[in-house]
Amino acid sequence: MQSPAGQLLCALVLIGFSTLTAPHARAADWYVDPGASGAADGRSLADAWTSLADVDWGAGGVDAGDVLHLRGGSYSEQLQPGASGAAGAPIEIRAYDGEPVSITGVPMCMRLHDLAYLRVIGISCDATGEYVDIRRSHHVEVAHGRFERSTRQDSWPVGFRLVESSHHNWIHHNVIGAVGYATSDDHGGVMNLGRWEDSHDDSHYNLIEHNVLFHGGHHVMEVSSAYNVIRHNHFHNEEWMSGGLYGNRHLVFDGPGDNTGWNLIEGNSFASCGVPPDDSGVAGVSLRSQHNIVRRNLFYDNDTAGLNLSSPGYHVTSYDPPGNVRNNHVYHNVMFHNGHATYVTDPGLLGGISFLQYGDSDEIELTFIKNNIMWDNNVGAISFESSSRDLQIIEDNWEEAGDPLFVDDEAAIVPAQPELLDFHLDPSSPCVDNGGFLTRTSGAGSGTTLPVEDAGYFTDGFGVPGVLGDLIQLEGQGVTARVVAVDHDADVLTLDTALFWSDGLGVAQPYVGARPDQGAFEHDPGGELDAGTATDAGVTPDARAGVDTGQAVAADAGSGLDAGATPEGCRCDAARAGHAWLALLLPGWLTWRRASRSRPR
Repeated sequence: MQSPAGQLLCALVLIGFSTLTAPHARAADWYVDPGASGAADGRSLADAWTSLADVDWGAGGVDAGDVLHLRGGSYSEQLQPGASGAAGAPIEIRAYDGEPVSITGVPMCMRLHDLAYLRVIGISCDATGEYVDIRRSHHVEVAHGRFERSTRQDSWPVGFRLVESSHHNWIHHNVIGAVGYATSDDHGGVMNLGRWEDSHDDSHYNLIEHNVLFHGGHHVMEVSSAYNVIRHNHFHNEEWMSGGLYGNRHLVFDGPGDNTGWNLIEGNSFASCGVPPDDSGVAGVSLRSQHNIVRRNLFYDNDTAGLNLSSPGYHVTSYDPPGNVRNNHVYHNVMFHNGHATYVTDPGLLGGISFLQYGDSDEIELTFIKNNIMWDNNVGAISFESSSRDLQIIEDNWEEAGDPLFVDDEAAIVPAQPELLDFHLDPSSPCVDNGGFLTRTSGAGSGTTLPVEDAGYFTDGFGVPGVLGDLIQLEGQGVTARVVAVDHDADVLTLDTALFWSDGLGVAQPYVGARPDQGAFEHDPGGELDAGTATDAGVTPDARAGVDTGQAVAADAGSGLDAGATPEGCRCDAARAGHAWLALLLPGWLTWRRASRSRPR
């Protein structure tokens, strides 16, 4: 039975995404069926078009508010919609009645260029050169599909591209991976947001959530844009290329200084990055941009550091304006068993978090590292290579100070099965009530305008549909308020609920007890936290949401969410790609497990 918290959260999701996929009156239903033998005008199942190329788009065909149903089967042709929807009336392309639909054998599976308000639901790509190419498009949703076995082995293949100022797009509940190849170098990646070589690519405000992202050549995901939300995904990139010899990093943030940064990375798990073909080791996530929030993530079993902050020399020589690595906020994460590399011996690279400064690049500075748990990392909690701890703000972390007593960190680590480990805190953990407040109030007052010492810990959701602002709680007070605006220049939070405060009062995400806990999950045995505040901004569905494989997606009557996105609607194909665990999906599901379970000893 779904918990009241889960019910509330699902309701919040439905409300939050109304601007992207609002309920609408369907203007018409259209059909494609390769086996149809009728009039081939697309107006009924009997008279369905027999190929994607036959579909009429725009006036007289599939237009705003319409639904195009694809009968199950394998299509050896590209999906290339020729019309856009409108706000409140998207065009929807979906698998008919949940039948398995797969596009295969083409160089590009889906070409989504110059489009708006489009939903692609339950359509998979198997053994195509690349998967989805989104350019100059906005309010495009791709969900409940499987995208695997890229066949492109030349140049630089990318599975999903969101580029050329594509914005406000939503990629969710998919399995996406196996893109790239190795020679003496590494090539390609699973997903790119923006292009690092283009300082005018404003591919901002995209939401990437509840996906499995795995096996990329140079990376799984590269982010070269701003104001994106990447949450509740599971990444793994262990050795898979060249017969299992090479892997690589999960996620890299990099690009020109003014156009890259201000992203939210929350509630993900980053497991088991492998050794690349062109280097002796690699970190799980490489952060090379500014003003990002990295919180409530799990970094474990990565070749070198779980998280690396890096300032490469090309930031100065290749980017205009130069890139910089400043004012990043890294808090409430778990860094477990990282840096146990086979070939890397440099201790500066083998901490749970590492800092790496190259040549004449700008100093890495003002990294705020707070309330993280670092445990069982090779050379310690945080390591530095040509960089300085004195330039960062590092406090209230568990820095290899002894066993933090997770519920279960002793199970075997299997990259594609994150549910085997449980990084909630045992009730007897020394990390319970051992964290610090993120920031403090500046002066006494009351109302909905809250001045703080550092507003950079918080987000108002960036205006991304479906992403609410943070919930905050003041020291010693039980009430919470939601952030609706952040003024970074003035360090002021605007709230939806009036509070009162004294000068120097602690400000945190919602917590239980005298102080926040360290680590990714607040220990909450009595269920006292408000819904959705343990790991995210308040809109995550119930923990059992899962990933629908796109092979059995029920119609949702225009609700904006599909059956697989709600707790009781999960369907997973346990037989494919070793991802049978997806029915429990990602660290987010752990939020609703009983944190009071006893730790096995």
